[in-house]
Amino acid sequence: MANKKITVKPEAVEKAKELLEKMPEPVKDFLTLPESLEKLRDVLKDMYAKGHSYEAVAETLQKAGIEIKPARLRALCSKLKICQTRKRRSNKKTGSGGKEDGGDAPTA
Repeated sequence: MANKKITVKPEAVEKAKELLEKMPEPVKDFLTLPESLEKLRDVLKDMYAKGHSYEAVAETLQKAGIEIKPARLRALCSKLKICQTRKRRSNKKTGSGGKEDGGDAPTA
């Protein structure tokens, strides 16, 4: 049997386009951990602002059925910019003019 060329009317293409654009979003049965945390963004921000630890929040999430360890929670919150990580203080000495702070003062 020879290959038959299939043709489609332009009206059918337009109708298909309209129907496809009207299709509802598919409902997911499961979310990834990042998606779950993104949906909880506001409440997580509030918990951290109130001083709750990653351990306490992870424990509460586990009670709700979201299996996550504190270290993973911390990493994802940081990656998703849900929480602010503490900035480390530098150990540089200031005002001495020595090599510690990049100054040009000669040393004896």
